[in-house]
Amino acid sequence: MLTPFLTIYKTNSSLDWSHVESLENEVFKKMIERFRDEDNKFQAIDPNKELGLIFFDNAALKEKIKNVSSSCLSELTKRMPDLLFRKAKNFY
Repeated sequence: MLTPFLTIYKTNSSLDWSHVESLENEVFKKMIERFRDEDNKFQAIDPNKELGLIFFDNAALKEKIKNVSSSCLSELTKRMPDLLFRKAKNFY
């Protein structure tokens, strides 16, 4: 049920930001789209889920994992001007 979200959480939590600096601009665009899409999926997690006789309380888990994609998006946005400036300097 939450396996895809946990996979996204692990992937985004272990993202190597020093590697991101060497990527092309088109990859930045795709990363922004991916982080936004993932954040929307995290926000849509139902805080409570009933499966037959079992009741899952996802509220604590949702609180822990929901901000990982938005944090990645913020980090990418924070780094973008400097990265784009360095790339622009290479054109001269």
